[in-house]
Amino acid sequence: MSTDRVSLFSALGAAGLLALAVGFGHVALRAHTALVFPYQIDPEEGFILNQAMRLGRGQSIYSPIDQPPFLAGTYAPVFPYVVSRGPGLALELALGGLLFLILLEGGRSRAGWAAAGAAGFLLCAQLSHQHEISAREGLKGLLFPSMSVVRTIEIAWAAGLAVWALRSRGLGMALLAGALLVGLCEIHSVVLAPLLKDLRPDSLVWARTPAVTAELGCGLLIGVGVFRMGRRNVVAAAFAALLFFVCSENYNWTGFARVDYLALFFNLAGLLLIADGARRFDCAALSILFFTLALLTKQSQIMAPVAGCLYMLWRWPKWGMAFAGALGLSVGAVVMALQALTDGQYLIHTVRYNANVFYWDQLWVYARHLWRFETLIWPALALALAGQGVRALHLWRAGQDAFTPGESVNPWHDPAKAPRRLPDEPDWTPLFLILCLLSLAGFAKAGVSYNYLIDPWAAICLYLGVRVGRELTPGPWLALKPHGSLRAAHALGMAAVVLSVGHGILALSPLPPRSKEEAGLRRPRFTITASNPGRREWEMGRAVEQAIGVAKASGREFLTDLPIFAIRAGVSPQWQPFIMAQLAREGKWDDAPMVRDLNRRRYGLLVFYTPVHQEGGANFTASMLDAIRSNYRLTQSIGGSPIFNYYIYAPRTDAP
Repeated sequence: MSTDRVSLFSALGAAGLLALAVGFGHVALRAHTALVFPYQIDPEEGFILNQAMRLGRGQSIYSPIDQPPFLAGTYAPVFPYVVSRGPGLALELALGGLLFLILLEGGRSRAGWAAAGAAGFLLCAQLSHQHEISAREGLKGLLFPSMSVVRTIEIAWAAGLAVWALRSRGLGMALLAGALLVGLCEIHSVVLAPLLKDLRPDSLVWARTPAVTAELGCGLLIGVGVFRMGRRNVVAAAFAALLFFVCSENYNWTGFARVDYLALFFNLAGLLLIADGARRFDCAALSILFFTLALLTKQSQIMAPVAGCLYMLWRWPKWGMAFAGALGLSVGAVVMALQALTDGQYLIHTVRYNANVFYWDQLWVYARHLWRFETLIWPALALALAGQGVRALHLWRAGQDAFTPGESVNPWHDPAKAPRRLPDEPDWTPLFLILCLLSLAGFAKAGVSYNYLIDPWAAICLYLGVRVGRELTPGPWLALKPHGSLRAAHALGMAAVVLSVGHGILALSPLPPRSKEEAGLRRPRFTITASNPGRREWEMGRAVEQAIGVAKASGREFLTDLPIFAIRAGVSPQWQPFIMAQLAREGKWDDAPMVRDLNRRRYGLLVFYTPVHQEGGANFTASMLDAIRSNYRLTQSIGGSPIFNYYIYAPRTDAP
């Protein structure tokens, strides 16, 4: 390849990174607008906040659904628990994660790993700080009996970390660790306390902050993973981390108070640790801890734990069997404990109520969506897989005879610096990618949404990032004698790099419109699938709250399918629309009590985001729709937003 062509590729790469950075700016703007918006932008957010508040009051989130409240706890409890501890925990997790990465890269001793693990314990200690307790009195003393115990633990931990840092990494590392520790301990009094002093306990900031922080953490871990497995190539790491955010599905999910990003964060942390799993017991133990937390955050996220177990079994069979067994015991023990604490309701809610029907025609709908918005990624992925396969086949057929000095097939590489033997380069990304691509079959499940692509997209970014890093950085095949198959593999790899970078540039281009509404949107194509809340959405939310306030003042009950309005009005949500209707359709719930209350016109006000007077929708059963239409009439329509329109119904004046 000529020097001019190398310069052309470098310019294309710089343009792609710049485009990805601009795309990340759009994601950051969406996250900010979501954090400050007090109402729901996703139908399920309010139920997550309600679960956190129930945990704060010491109530179970897995109650029988044969009596009110008709709420299904279809997710594991870790995310609601994190939400119940407040936004401070999310920021502490971020700082603790930074400390963890510094220790991971800066020290390889077991003492260093012990200090990194102790950072997690410090985060738990921070949960009982003053403003958190004042906002969540029901959680006081749940983990620690008194603040004196917490302070004692923190002082002991700080002393241990300082001793380790001085002995193993020198004074500079000790000062850096100490500065991080001070910042972590004082984050409440210096930064968070003034910001959270006037924050309402029912604010969605409590639920959205951990999700946004976890999303940023996922991008960081993807970059770190590519850096470690992509031959420490900084450009490849930055490319993969930014590529994760420039995706229509991720953009759509940014700012939602949902469990997905926290589960992915734990999964990525677990995967990063298994590369040294056969030689480091502490790595394997921490990996098991993270995988367990991931499965207790979103129980369906099994791709990363399975990939980790298969990778360990392939590389080190004995360690792999022990690893898989220990992971199974860890998850099983916690699940059995939760099953006992909830009187047998935990598995009913998280497994039985999640086993919904599949509509296989949905796969075609989402396949067209993925092709429309991520067009270049799929051929890039195919080329990268083909290039890796060609190279692996050549090495397998040539054996050690292939390792003879020769001309480099890659103009970025210096053959004189190439190794003369194949080093051990851990790479679990192909396994993770294959399992995540298989999980796309989940798009056929009833109630599916864009979040089913978050894990596959992370796997794609990791895989392509590692391929980019290994194409642009000297590697074991540089000492190979030039061969047609190696040149073909390199050509396929570079074509994948070009298409991947092209995705970042194309993502910022306007989308060819399919309707008048889309023709009026002059936004990057990856942002078309979601709209940010603005002034109109604020006004609409206030109008709904005003209508609810009038109903409450007159002593009337109200029912809504957006629970944030009930929570902000001081009322506990009594009904969860979509999942309860789906369970009724599957014969797992009897909607007779709800239908009876609607026929009796128990509620003086109904607030829905579905126009039930015009269409059905998945939120209601047929009998509930009949009861609403027979006994209620539309009195107010609050519209003009691409996110939600609100429809307010009042009882009819004729006799029921």
